[in-house]
Amino acid sequence: MTTVSAERLAKVFVEVADTLVDEFDLIEFLQMLTDRVARLIDDSTVGLLLADPRGHLQFMAASDENTKLLEPGK
Repeated sequence: MTTVSAERLAKVFVEVADTLVDEFDLIEFLQMLTDRVARLIDDSTVGLLLADPRGHLQFMAASDENTKLLEPGK
């Protein structure tokens, strides 16, 4: 299990909060979020899938190109 320092985590929370302005781009935000989470857990890759109302997974963002290849349906 990876332990993340409170300081590193706080920096990510501040950066995330700073991007949530009136006209932020959701896809760019999710991409930034996957990048930051991957850095927090030391060079891991992160993919973000969200379930639609029917329970089907929708690919939203990934921290690198290789992880994007894991997108369902590709």
